[in-house]
Amino acid sequence: FDDPLQWPEEAVNAYLAGTNLQAEVHRRRNFLRTVWDGVVKPLTQDFPEEFPPARFSWEKWLWARSAYTSRTFPAAVSTENRAQLSDDCTEIMLPVIDLVNHRHKEPCGVEWTETRVLMRHKGDKLPSGAEVFVNYGDKGNEELLLAYGFCVAGNPFDTAALSLGAKEVDSPARLRKVELLQQAGLSVDTDESGKISVGLFRIRRD
Repeated sequence: FDDPLQWPEEAVNAYLAGTNLQAEVHRRRNFLRTVWDGVVKPLTQDFPEEFPPARFSWEKWLWARSAYTSRTFPAAVSTENRAQLSDDCTEIMLPVIDLVNHRHKEPCGVEWTETRVLMRHKGDKLPSGAEVFVNYGDKGNEELLLAYGFCVAGNPFDTAALSLGAKEVDSPARLRKVELLQQAGLSVDTDESGKISVGLFRIRRD
């Protein structure tokens, strides 16, 4: 897999320096490491036959996470599909179909039943030998890189994340500003220095 979770630490810091992705990759790795240290590693120590350490290593744990984020489909790809699943099932894996590449607005959908998987192309007739694409969704490059390990040049759904901050003295006016921002549904953080941070906002390419 090519997503940033699989990159060496020096590559993450070199290529993603100063971006939201750098912080998100570190956050995800730290979370996954906490789960591995607290759950998976003890299982390999207490039950090595059932959980062989080589198979349940930290590297394999990261690999499994990337397999999940890059290879799953929404469980409710259709009403018929949703009816076949339990309520607590949110994603499914469709081997081979998950190898099909992404192209935005591609009129191709996936349907599956208990016995077969269908890809329905609703656009023009495809010539023999042409590559078939599916649409992963209206995703910006940040989301595509983090989940799948690639970006799209000129991506019309690309966004830039922006957080706004201001220094305010501790006063009734400051408290009122925070209250109004929260009532507007915005994410607001404050610190002891009096700084007010608002966001994240996502600015879309026009």
